[in-house]
Formats: sequence, C-alpha cells, structure tokens
Amino acid sequence: MKIKYLEQRDRKNGTVWVVNPPKYVRTLTGRTYESFGGDRDAAVRYANKVAAEYQTKKTLDERGTVHIDPKSVAGLVHHYYTTANYAQLTKLSQQAYRYQFKVAMDTVLPGSKLPFGRVRADMIDVKTAKALHQHLCEEKSLHAANQTVKVLKLVWNVAFDDSLVTGNPWTRVKCKATPTRTVVWTPEQVVRFITAADELDLSCVGDILLVCHQLCQRPVDVRNMKWGQYQGGKFSITQSKTGQHLRLSTTPDLEARLRAKTRERDDDFMFRLPSTGKPLDRRLLARKAQLVRDHAGLPKDYWIADMRRTGATELADNGATEDELRAVTGHKTRQILSTYVQLGGGMAQRGMDKRKPLMKGPKA
Repeated sequence: MKIKYLEQRDRKNGTVWVVNPPKYVRTLTGRTYESFGGDRDAAVRYANKVAAEYQTKKTLDERGTVHIDPKSVAGLVHHYYTTANYAQLTKLSQQAYRYQFKVAMDTVLPGSKLPFGRVRADMIDVKTAKALHQHLCEEKSLHAANQTVKVLKLVWNVAFDDSLVTGNPWTRVKCKATPTRTVVWTPEQVVRFITAADELDLSCVGDILLVCHQLCQRPVDVRNMKWGQYQGGKFSITQSKTGQHLRLSTTPDLEARLRAKTRERDDDFMFRLPSTGKPLDRRLLARKAQLVRDHAGLPKDYWIADMRRTGATELADNGATEDELRAVTGHKTRQILSTYVQLGGGMAQRGMDKRKPLMKGPKA
C-alpha cells in the first residue's frame, strides 16, 4: 500500500527517503519536509504520523475548536490544562507533560477499537490502568510507561478534587524503578559521531553534541543557544531545569568549530538546520541524532544526553575535585553529582596511589 507523502530520491551518496507533505497539510499540521537518509522505516513512521494528525485536525470546527467529550480521558486532560496545577509548571515540564498525554491518548490497547483518549474516563479501572502501563512498557520503554502513569495520576487527582471522577486507578499501578543510566562514550566514539554529522550535512547536530560533551550540559540548554551567549571565549548558560547560571570557557575543539560558523547578530541561533535555517526542537534533534548515530555505526542506545555524564566522568577521571565538577555541571549538591559521574580507571588508580605509602608487604 502506498504511504502518503513518502518519496524516494536519488542523491550523490545514495538513495534517501523523504516525507514531503503538500502545502495544505503543512498549514494544518505544522509538519514540514523531512529527510531520513536511508532509513525507510523512520520515514514511514513520520509519514503515517503526519497523515494521522491531518485527519485529526480536519475535525476542527470553524472556530478551530476540537470536539472533545468532556467525560473522556482526553476531556480530563484538557480540563487539567485549564487548572493552576498545570499553569504553575515550568515551560519545560509543560512540554514534557503534553508529550506524555499525547502518548497515552493516541495509544490503542489490544482488544479496543478506540484510542485511549476517546475512552470514557469512568471506564478506566485499575485493570485498564495496569494494561496501559504494560502495553507502553512493551511498545515504548519502562521509563515512558512510568512517566505516562505519573502524569495521568496527576490528572485524575485534579479531576477527583473537582468531582469529575470518583477515584484514582493510577495510584494502584506499581511502577518499577528504571535502572540508572551509565553509558559513557569513548573519545573515539565522540569523534566518529561528529565526523558522521559533517558527512550528512548535519554539522549542527555534531556541534550540539560537542558543546554538551565539553561543557557537560544538557541538550535542552544547548540546542537553542544564541550567539549572544558566547562572548570573549566564554559561554553564558542559564540551566532550564534548575535556573543555575554558569559562565564556562570554550575549549580548543569548540573554538575551532565555532570559528567556521557564520555569526551575524547576537540574537541569531548558533545551531541551525541547513534545510530550514531554524534551530532543532527536542524531537527533531533526536531524529537527526539517530541518523548520525546509525551512519557512524554507534550503538542504538547511545544518546546526546549521555554527553553530560561522559564529560563529567572525564573531568573526574583526570583529577577534577567535586567542587570543580559542580562549578562546571551546575549541580547544587555532591549527592546529585554522584549519579552522573561514573567511577573510572583514572579515579581508581589515583586512589590506589594515595594508599601506597600505607601499604607494607610481608617481612622477608
């Protein structure tokens, strides 16, 4: 069956798959042209998502209002959007919550014909709640399933307070703790990723990874950087998660990459996608990073977010104190910092060297 908006195009470096929705679809959905290299499966997923969103948007009335049953799951979620509980969240948290709500509402559970968002809220019992969590564990990940249950629990709490439901089935769902992520890239893997990004004409993705790595920062605080934040060889960063303000010196590698970029105005974004001239949002960065990672032949579970941990571990491995580390990463406490730094060979060797004067062998 033909996939809407999917096109196969020939390039100098081989065949690529692109999704090219027509103008009326772009206008209605906000979706744009996207290239997925040789990854047809990713292109198909994106094309199907665009087609589904277009069909949903067509249900809008003349005022642009979506027809939502107030007694459905989607109705409870939209009620939550109108409350102070949601308004008091940070912009970053609101964005994350909206994504989790969309994951839940678009899910069709086995045996059901309706997306979860269209199911009546009073039909959601503990068994159904557990079924959604299990389904998302299998289709997405344990982390995604836990986060979805977390936000739905909040929605039901607010709905209960406002007498829209009589109980909260999500409180009975046991979420297993996700294992602590410990991935640390090698220097050679970092270089391979940046080289692959340049080869795919996605140098902006390589730039973002390098800044995250060498300054030990989160992608969310790097991808929207503007030139005004880089003055006199120093980066000025206000972390979106904690509000912590940092001034960090550039490195030779970063300085060389930045010198090759065009700087016109201080309010211009530093890292822009060549095809659009715009910065990358979270999901677009993830998609482009996946293309680069696959081109570089790196493991599929390697993320740009690992750069914060990788850089901090390298600093610690080369003798940085905990206070020096916190001055770079912005962590407020040593306890939180310890979850990022992986114990490496350099730290172990320095510890053993400090012990040597106290060690005495058996007498001859």
